[in-house]
Amino acid sequence: MKNILFLTIFIVFNLGFSDLESTIRNHYSNKPIDLIVVSKPQYEIIAGYKYLKRNNQKSTFFRRSLGYEKGMIGVNTQASYQRLKSEYCNAVNEIVKVDKGIVPGTNKPFIQATYIEVDDAYKEYLQKIAQMRQVGLHIFNNDPNKIEPLAGCYYKGTYWNNANSQYKAKQFYNSEIDRYYKSNRQNNSSYFNLGIAYINQGKYREATKVFLEGAKNKDVASMIALGTFSLAAKDFNSAKKYYKMAADLGNEEALEIYNRLVLAGY
Repeated sequence: MKNILFLTIFIVFNLGFSDLESTIRNHYSNKPIDLIVVSKPQYEIIAGYKYLKRNNQKSTFFRRSLGYEKGMIGVNTQASYQRLKSEYCNAVNEIVKVDKGIVPGTNKPFIQATYIEVDDAYKEYLQKIAQMRQVGLHIFNNDPNKIEPLAGCYYKGTYWNNANSQYKAKQFYNSEIDRYYKSNRQNNSSYFNLGIAYINQGKYREATKVFLEGAKNKDVASMIALGTFSLAAKDFNSAKKYYKMAADLGNEEALEIYNRLVLAGY
């Protein structure tokens, strides 16, 4: 009896399996089988923030001079200051996105980016902020408290940075900026630039005080500015005085204007 039962089970099982195998073979014999393996994104948590896994990704950030100094040498138009202020505010607005879990310079959330991408973007915008501040120090006679009030935007750090690398803006200063200003010292008067900044704000009394201080310190650009103001006010004696001061320090432009005033009988 047991042998018959065993044989029955054996036959049914094998027949059923053969039929199933045959059905599958016939169904797929002329059809390519495309097996797509969908892998879920992998994440990592760093300092409480969630990112895509780095998978040996390398940083692409590099330190360099961004050239702000070249756009501000000897400027005397409001547009130049407006551009610098606008760029400063844009950099501040982008860098603080990290505290909302957004990659600076994009609208991409952290979970769609790696930590390296976020860190690189942060350094890029902090480098912009730092170098505009550095230029501001040269423009505003080493006063670190000028550029942000003028721009109306303030970078005070971020929670994200405090929780991670704790970068400082000064780390991203560039020595090329200092060398550039040093090599263009006569044309790049910090007194002159500060005076122009006051003029752009309509603060003419403050501008005059700065130019007078510059003239006392043998700043040629300030002397020429005072001479120009005096000409505009038709105060020819004062104009001659300041142009002569600049000419005596070797400025050919001032000498030419002074000689014209003398020839004109002033």
